[in-house]
Amino acid sequence: MADPDHKFHRWINPLGRNASSAPQVIEATAEERASLAAWLEIPAVNALKAIVSLAREAAGGVAAKASFEASVGLVCGISLETFTDEVKGTGEVLFSRDSDREIARLDSDTEIDLEADEPRPWTSHGIDLGAWIAEELSLALPDFPRKPGAAPEAEAGAAAPVERENPFAVLKGLKKPPA
Repeated sequence: MADPDHKFHRWINPLGRNASSAPQVIEATAEERASLAAWLEIPAVNALKAIVSLAREAAGGVAAKASFEASVGLVCGISLETFTDEVKGTGEVLFSRDSDREIARLDSDTEIDLEADEPRPWTSHGIDLGAWIAEELSLALPDFPRKPGAAPEAEAGAAAPVERENPFAVLKGLKKPPA
């Protein structure tokens, strides 16, 4: 990712009125989509829409669940042609005000669960749903984009495979006659 800041932010105050009662609809503007495409190092992000639901947690955090759809321009790994693909995904995350304090309280005897997702920070601005959605989109993109119908071509002038003798045929002659 070339630019460390994708410039796609949606700050929400989870304690604000109606913040957790109604789903948040997030759509990227043309400028944000161009910035996301540069950050993802892909030709284009044509559309990005996410629906995020927030729920307060008993521990004082906020749980977010999202589903998103995006139309992106990708480069085929076989033909090197640009094509448009639809990407869909879902995600869940926990935002916590105390995430920095929890890290500071760790000592050498503290066990850390490496499989568990660590809570994302809840800053004085609130929580950044846009940055989280951008990261989820980056994880949903294919590792090796392939345009529908693209197939690797056989190399021109490549010789047909040569049939080789079975390497174990030599052992056939070493067999002892039955006694």
